[in-house]
Amino acid sequence: MDPVVQVLTQYGAVGILALVAVVVAKRLFDRLAKAQDEEVRRLEEERDRVIAQAEQEKALLRADRDLARAELGKLNETVQHVYLDQIGRSTTAVNDATQAVAVALAAVRAR
Repeated sequence: MDPVVQVLTQYGAVGILALVAVVVAKRLFDRLAKAQDEEVRRLEEERDRVIAQAEQEKALLRADRDLARAELGKLNETVQHVYLDQIGRSTTAVNDATQAVAVALAAVRAR
């Protein structure tokens, strides 16, 4: 026989009531400990889910940033190859036109 049970049964009904109270308290404590363990497990699962979701969002943001960089690179290349060539030819045409106007004005003034 368990020493605690032996001591409590020595006291008769009071001892038995104390034994019942100890058993009930232990069961309530075990139930509370189990509920707390389940809550901790649930919170850990939730934390893991939130962390995984945050990592997915980071990966999507990195992919979006990389895509934006690639598009910006293409746009920069287009500007360098197409528009700068056009701007250069346009500048040459404007300079030629300016010289032609200057020659024409000089001819008109010389008359």
